[in-house]
Amino acid sequence: MNCVAIIGRLVEDPKPFYDQKNGGELVFCAFTVAVAKLGKGTEKLVDFIPCTAFDHNAKFAMQYFRKGMRVGVQGMLHSTVKKTKSGDTVYPVSVTTKQLDFADGKEKMGEVRQTDDGKVEDFMKFVDVEEDSQEGVVFN
Repeated sequence: MNCVAIIGRLVEDPKPFYDQKNGGELVFCAFTVAVAKLGKGTEKLVDFIPCTAFDHNAKFAMQYFRKGMRVGVQGMLHSTVKKTKSGDTVYPVSVTTKQLDFADGKEKMGEVRQTDDGKVEDFMKFVDVEEDSQEGVVFN
């Protein structure tokens, strides 16, 4: 079973990668999550975990994730084999995302965000629904 779950802070804004052949469509995005780990005594250690998001996860990350945010990432561990210039073999790892979540409260993330077209949106705002508009909803 290959299942990874991490919570940490984004080191930078997600970096998009586009398919130039299909009209510049977003293919995936990459970002790095700084994850605290246990050290000796009061020593603070951090792992920097590279992550790759595809499809709807890539769109979600590009729209909402920003440097410094605390995020939750679930996915699969992916490793490769590479030779260094000195001839050593290394096994770099990254996480291919399956699910992305916010790990900070609204007050820490900022209440609003500006979209690419200049509009301001509050993506965590709940909207009041009129009584009459709930007609036909199964859970009334």
